[in-house]
Amino acid sequence: MLDRIDVPLELEGFEVTATEIVEGVLEVSVSSTRRPACHHCGLVSVTGHGRNERRVRDRACSYPCVLRWSQRRFRCNDCHQTFRETHPAVAGKRRATERFRRHLFERACIEPFTDVAISEKVSGYRIEEAFEAHAAAELVELDPDPPRVLSLDESAFRKRFRFHTVFSDPERAAVLDLVEGRGKGAVFGGLLAMSDEVRARIETVVMDCHWPYRHAVEEMLPDVRIVVDKFHIIRAIDAAAQRVRMRLGKRRYRQRVGHAGGVSRQHNPATLEVSRASTTRPTTRRSIAPGGCS
Repeated sequence: MLDRIDVPLELEGFEVTATEIVEGVLEVSVSSTRRPACHHCGLVSVTGHGRNERRVRDRACSYPCVLRWSQRRFRCNDCHQTFRETHPAVAGKRRATERFRRHLFERACIEPFTDVAISEKVSGYRIEEAFEAHAAAELVELDPDPPRVLSLDESAFRKRFRFHTVFSDPERAAVLDLVEGRGKGAVFGGLLAMSDEVRARIETVVMDCHWPYRHAVEEMLPDVRIVVDKFHIIRAIDAAAQRVRMRLGKRRYRQRVGHAGGVSRQHNPATLEVSRASTTRPTTRRSIAPGGCS
């Protein structure tokens, strides 16, 4: 048996027509009270062209809440094109209200994504999508002080070999921007997104040994000092030493055939001489006695 419950929706432009609890979910039937207008020409002279029910997830109210929106469809009397009504609380074709996505973002800032997904009974993708959308807006509104030192590095996130260029401020341990790609164009895009004031305050750029990064910085910021970070320097030295060890190790155990057919170690001259001496047969002479008898 279905239960009836009245809740304040607090969404302007929506009218609640019915509420009920179905299998532990609060389902609220709503309809829009906004005046329709054509999306193509802006004319308000429209005629009805049917309805369809659209399920939209909303913030919980003691129960997980779902809006059953009876979305109207119209036909314009001027351009004769059809369209569906919209509402600012539900962006585009999303199946979640903006306030619910904001609620997920606020919880994801202080709790693990998995815990939020289990608690809100949504998928992990829904948490990641809400977090990325609102985090980008928060970073734009933050407007920190221009950095004195800029750090450039590459990082792969979602899939293997799908790299991004990370712009950060190492002095404050803060990420400034994240641009897709790790080439010269990615650095150009990140630096162009900064204001002239921010670029003028940069004194030093710290990066790895990636040449496209260096070329882009030299063209965009010709007066800054370029420094290779310590981590990549140590790693490059270690890799070079490893290559030398591997090359010398192969030479040490390389063997060759001597003049007399013996096998000797190339790296040890003493072993080579012993090998030659052991494989060379001494020449014996037979003495012939007078009279023809040996």
